[in-house]
Amino acid sequence: MKNRLILGLSLSLVGWLSICLFAESAESKDIIRDKSPDGKFALRITKEDVGWAAAIIDLNTSVYFRNGSEFENVELPDIPECKNSPKKGESHVKTVETTTKPQKWLSSGALDLKVQLGDLMEKGDNQRGQTCTQIVTVVFDSSHKASVQSVKRVKSD
Repeated sequence: MKNRLILGLSLSLVGWLSICLFAESAESKDIIRDKSPDGKFALRITKEDVGWAAAIIDLNTSVYFRNGSEFENVELPDIPECKNSPKKGESHVKTVETTTKPQKWLSSGALDLKVQLGDLMEKGDNQRGQTCTQIVTVVFDSSHKASVQSVKRVKSD
C-alpha cells in the first residue's frame, strides 16, 4: 500500500511538472499538491535557487500539551472547508491544493490556523485558478478538548 502511495505521488509529481495547471510565479513558497486518498500525505514542491525540489510530506498539524513530564497529543477538530463559488458560466473542475498552517497562539490560549484552498475553474476552453483563504480560531477547554471558535474568510495572498 505504501509503495502504491509513493508511486502514485511520484507519478503526480511527473504529471505536475510536465503539465502545470496553475502557473505559479517564481515565489519562494511551498506548493502542496496531490493529497493521498487518506489525506495524511501530500507532495510538497519548493522553488529552490536552481530549479525545483519535491518531497512527500505528512499533512497532520499536531498540538501537544504538557502533562507532568510528558506531552500529550491533542486531536484538532474538523476544520470547515473554505468554499470557492464559480463565476457565472464557470464550473468547478477540481481542488488542486489545500493547506492548513498554524499562524499564532493567542493570549487567550486559542490557536489561529490559516487554511487555503486552491480550485481549478473552467469556462469553455479557459481554465483559471481560484484561491480561498480563511483564519480558523481553535479553542481548548480545561481538559484540552479542541473546538472551532470562529472562521473568518480573508483576502487571499
